[in-house]
Amino acid sequence: MNARHAVLAAMVMVAANSGISFAQKPESPEPQVFDVPAGLGCEFELRIAQTGGNLILKEFYDRDGNKLRILQAGKGFDLVLTNLDTGKRLTLPTPGSVMSTRLNADGTQTVSSTGHNLVVLFPTDVPAGPSTVLYIGRLVYLVNTSGAFIVQSFNGRTRDICAELRG
Repeated sequence: MNARHAVLAAMVMVAANSGISFAQKPESPEPQVFDVPAGLGCEFELRIAQTGGNLILKEFYDRDGNKLRILQAGKGFDLVLTNLDTGKRLTLPTPGSVMSTRLNADGTQTVSSTGHNLVVLFPTDVPAGPSTVLYIGRLVYLVNTSGAFIVQSFNGRTRDICAELRG
């Protein structure tokens, strides 16, 4: 699994009760661990360990069977973020979010996330990383055909995880 895919998998999407009703997926008992190399997510090597979570996924298709949109909602993961250079740790319980991904005809994706979302931005993203930020509110970003994130808008509060884990 390359670093971008690991970061995508580690993004936190958790939802406040939105009245959306899908089949429930069981919580994962084993932690999933992703190591993000120094210079990609923070200036130091960052470990993201996630446990729990109860995310529901719903896919929407057009009449020809082409996937148009993906909706993900539910209770998020409990995260333990670690600066692997110093061992300093930060625990983040994540109460909820909803993420809607529109698959655009040009191969890009437009993602709209509300709630608590951990986003790791690489140097190839806009704004350029390395940065790891907990966004609390509404975040909209584009994923281009190369996999780079381009933040379009944000309304809410942020937490700079790299700054909290430094030294």
